[in-house]
Amino acid sequence: MPGITDLNIIAPLVALTAGGLVVIVADLVTPRRLARPWTYGVAAAAVLVTAWYVADAWQAVQAGLLTAFAGAVVVDKLSVALAGFLLVAALSVVLMSAADRERDMSGFLSLILLGAAGMTVLGAAGSLMVLFVSLEVFSLGLYALIAFHRERSEAREGAFKYFLLGSVASGFLLYGFALMYGATGTLSLAGLAEYAAAGAISPLYHGGFALAVVGFAFKLALVPFHMWAPDAYQAATPAVTAFMAVGTKGAALAALARFAWAAVPHDPQLAGKYMAPLAVLAVLSMLAGSLSALFQNNLKRLLAYSGITHAGYLLIPIIALQDNGMRLTVFYLFGYMFMTLGAFAVITALQFRGEQGDDLLANEGLWQRRPWMAGLLAFFFLAMAGMPPTAGLTGKLLLIGGGLQAGAGGLIATLIVSTAISAYAYLRVVLAAFRPAGAGRDEATAAAMAPMGGGDGTDAPSPWSSAWIDVGLGVVLVTAVAGTLALGVFPETLLSALEGLLPPR
Repeated sequence: MPGITDLNIIAPLVALTAGGLVVIVADLVTPRRLARPWTYGVAAAAVLVTAWYVADAWQAVQAGLLTAFAGAVVVDKLSVALAGFLLVAALSVVLMSAADRERDMSGFLSLILLGAAGMTVLGAAGSLMVLFVSLEVFSLGLYALIAFHRERSEAREGAFKYFLLGSVASGFLLYGFALMYGATGTLSLAGLAEYAAAGAISPLYHGGFALAVVGFAFKLALVPFHMWAPDAYQAATPAVTAFMAVGTKGAALAALARFAWAAVPHDPQLAGKYMAPLAVLAVLSMLAGSLSALFQNNLKRLLAYSGITHAGYLLIPIIALQDNGMRLTVFYLFGYMFMTLGAFAVITALQFRGEQGDDLLANEGLWQRRPWMAGLLAFFFLAMAGMPPTAGLTGKLLLIGGGLQAGAGGLIATLIVSTAISAYAYLRVVLAAFRPAGAGRDEATAAAMAPMGGGDGTDAPSPWSSAWIDVGLGVVLVTAVAGTLALGVFPETLLSALEGLLPPR
């Protein structure tokens, strides 16, 4: 039976999980007219309580590594930084989802909290089994979240596609872990690290590592394992898509980094061969993602391909297997989070006001109708393109510098080319927002893409006051803008805190 120390270490996970259960209970015991405010209040409170535990854990890990349950859970600077990252994402998604006109949202909020708990465990996994189970916990939640709006056929279709391909990815991952266990006799990442350091690597171990990389590539939507991402992004609501884009990428990257840190052999020549497939996947993702984004008129699909491109960027420092590279990856991950959450919050705000916020052509003339929304949309997409002084530019420059130090010149050249291609895709969104309405469209197309309601959010009943929804979306947008600018102007504040994320190999 675990001691109190183990339970203290996993207190953030307990708080998130308990919050997910209490949300459902609150919905059952409160009157119908009060159920929605109470469930949202409980969900937000659960995230804030978890944040308090995470802040306490951050202070504790400054003194060294903490482990629980015989090393199955590892609490270090990487896992705590990821937990903070996921809490910002989860709270933002909770606030964004208040604009959803579905009245029964307790299940939705519970899945968000339980999904965030699974992602947090994934970043703190100390064994292959914990890696697999936590990956499935949040994946199952995402399948349900995508299909949450049962009346939308595209939601069911997108969830089914994601489920099928996610199941294939899980099969690859589990089979790879099984082969590695057969070669080493251990499920512990620490045990894998000892085996990798010893130098006598069996062919069974090579095959297991390769299959595991394929499984991680599916979860990260790396090319050519990205087929599920555009359909799943388009099918889900903007809040769910934001959570999937940010949370999945952060958790899977942290897990991949921790896995590679332990499992890659220490021999430099053999380590290079192990990481070469990841380098190929990074190149393919950067190029295919940016090129595919050029032809998208749906902003959620565009952001799906943008996420594929950014996954390639984020792999560059990890491939070098250096602590400084991991620090740069996590820094860029925070910048990507703020830019992506901001973009989806704008889409959510536009849809709440009766606009087709996720359609490129429908956003023509947005500057004349809603200048603030047009300005924010332009800001976030230009930040992704690398506009100064945002996190998009600073993060890319840091990745370039780290890649050059690691000798990854080919990857850096691909990053630069991909950034130039992506910039055109992002500029299409900006130009559409500032172009006069109807420019370049015939009358039939313009009529089909007219705003969906009166533009004031009153086209459908909402159990929330519009003012409260505006406050929630405003908090997300202000946080996203502030985070994007702060990381761009003062990067050292976060970079200094992220030193020593993983122990030396």
